[in-house]
Amino acid sequence: PTVRGVIRDRHDALLAVSLPVNTLWANPREVEIDLTKLSTLANLIEVDVNSIVGKINENNNREFIYLKRHLPPEISAEVLRLGIPGIYSMREYKRFYPEGESIAHLVGFTNIDDHGQEGLELAYEFWLGSTPGRKQVLRDRFGRVIEDIRLITEPIEGNDLATTIDLRLQYIAYQELKKAVYEHNATSGSIIIVDVESGEILAIANQPYFNPNNRSTMNAS
Repeated sequence: PTVRGVIRDRHDALLAVSLPVNTLWANPREVEIDLTKLSTLANLIEVDVNSIVGKINENNNREFIYLKRHLPPEISAEVLRLGIPGIYSMREYKRFYPEGESIAHLVGFTNIDDHGQEGLELAYEFWLGSTPGRKQVLRDRFGRVIEDIRLITEPIEGNDLATTIDLRLQYIAYQELKKAVYEHNATSGSIIIVDVESGEILAIANQPYFNPNNRSTMNAS
């Protein structure tokens, strides 16, 4: 995997950035059903152990299934220390929005595969999006790469996107809009700050808001 481009405001402050995370996967053909170890694994990744055993048994003709994506590195390391044959870890990236809800409607968000779903993330997918590379490697029994053998396809990183947004004005606009919607008992509201000489958008906010860092409430395709 390779990294998606970042989104910045006019002063280079980060609006969206992809951070490295670990994803656990399994080769069902290699996994040994040890309920003690699998129960410990399930507790670590907060998944029902019966679900894991069922998924492994249902896919025993396959060589790759996801167990849990986007885990903190320390959790995946604990899982690998269990030494369960057929359980591996790989590096992925998860999108993070430092300014949260105040810029959410403009920036939008990505799905679990880091592809744009709304806002600038979707409109500039062709620019921000990255293309994973492929390489042949030698791994140890815990899935850790111990030797790069050869590069098959060169990875292509995403391009950075600079906006005309001024985060200081954006935060003020967002807070004032939120206050006005509450005071007038409105169902929604919008605010835009424009530089009348250049036509640049300095701030744009909407209500109701959402938190782009919490995908559990989103239903994007």
